[in-house]
Amino acid sequence: MKLTSALFALTLSFTTSAFAAPYMVSEISAIPNSGSEPEAAPLVGGNTQLLWQSPNQSNGIFSDVDCDFCTGLQQSIGENFYLDQERTISQARFWGGYYPDNLPLATDDFTIFIHQDNAGLPGGVIYSAAGLEPQRTPTGIQLFGVDEYEYLVDLPMAPTLPSGTYWMQIYNNSAGNTDSWFWEVGNPDIVNGIPGSAYAFEAPGITWNFDAVQDLALELIEVHAANYVRIGTHNGAPKAADCATPEQHGRLIVDSTNNRLYFCSTAGWMPLSSIP
Repeated sequence: MKLTSALFALTLSFTTSAFAAPYMVSEISAIPNSGSEPEAAPLVGGNTQLLWQSPNQSNGIFSDVDCDFCTGLQQSIGENFYLDQERTISQARFWGGYYPDNLPLATDDFTIFIHQDNAGLPGGVIYSAAGLEPQRTPTGIQLFGVDEYEYLVDLPMAPTLPSGTYWMQIYNNSAGNTDSWFWEVGNPDIVNGIPGSAYAFEAPGITWNFDAVQDLALELIEVHAANYVRIGTHNGAPKAADCATPEQHGRLIVDSTNNRLYFCSTAGWMPLSSIP
C-alpha cells in the first residue's frame, strides 16, 4: 500500500460518497489542465475505426489494482460501445496518467476485458488479456499537474465479435509505485458510442455501478491485412432489417452457411455469387 498519512486524511474526506460516484482525479486536484483535444489518429492500410472517443482533459477516473484514493484501494472502469456488424477488435488506444507525483511505471501492467452487455452494465467476460504493456507516448499535455499519455496496444488473439453492445474494462496495476493510474474521460462517439460508463470498487470489476455522466477516452481499431478486404459473415441469409435504410445500402456480407455473397441494394439484399 502506497498511501501516505497526508493523503489518508484527504481520502477520508470523500469516502462517504463511495457508492455514489467513482473516484476521480478532479476530486483531489485543483491544478488546471493545459493542451487541446487531439485529432483522430490516421488509419493505415485501410484499417477500420470502430470507436473514436477523443480525450478532452476534463477529468480522469482511477482504474487501478492499487488505487490509493479508492475505497478498498481498488477501482476498475468499463466503457460501452456498439458494433454494427461482425468486427475484429485488433487494437485499443486510450489515454491516462499517473497521479499525484507524475511517475510512470517502469513497466505498465494492464489488464483488458471485453464483456457482454447485461441490462446496461458489464456482463459475462468474453475476452481477457493480462500483463499488457502498451506502447506509451507522452502527448505534451498536462492535466491535474501530471503528464497525459497515449497508450496503444495490440490485443493478443484479437477477438472477432458479432454485432451488438459490449463493454471494455481497462485497469493498470501500480503496486510498488507511489502513483495511481487514471483513465482519462473523453467525448462520446455519436455513432458507435453509448452514453455513460461503469465502475466497480474491485479490479477486476465484480459489482458494477452505472455512471451516466462520464465517457472514457478510447479508440478501437480493426486492422486489415494488406491487399485484402474483410467482409463480415452471417449464419444463413442476412436479415431484411439489416438492409432497410439508406445508411445500410452498400453493405456486403457473406452467408457462411451457404457460401454466398450478398449486396445490400435499395431493393434489399441481393445475392451476388456463390463462393467455392
